[in-house]
Amino acid sequence: MSTFHDELAAICSEEAIRADQASDRRLPYADMITDLAAALGRTIGFATGGDAACIDRVLFTATRNVAKEAKTTAARLNLARTTPEGRA
Repeated sequence: MSTFHDELAAICSEEAIRADQASDRRLPYADMITDLAAALGRTIGFATGGDAACIDRVLFTATRNVAKEAKTTAARLNLARTTPEGRA
């Protein structure tokens, strides 16, 4: 993995730990998602040079990747909650 990937993963991990410690974890996670989406949007804008058709293609692919990751992560979390090791 790239240095960028490692640095981003570390930042997200730290933010997730803080979010999980909040009394209502939804707000800090919503803030994380909003900030990540804004950064992704800016990155796509730069990467595509503002070409609208290219932006649409990149967003389509990115949206599929985000959905796949969210579903995979949710499945792992649900599995962890149903295994003996994951039970409280």
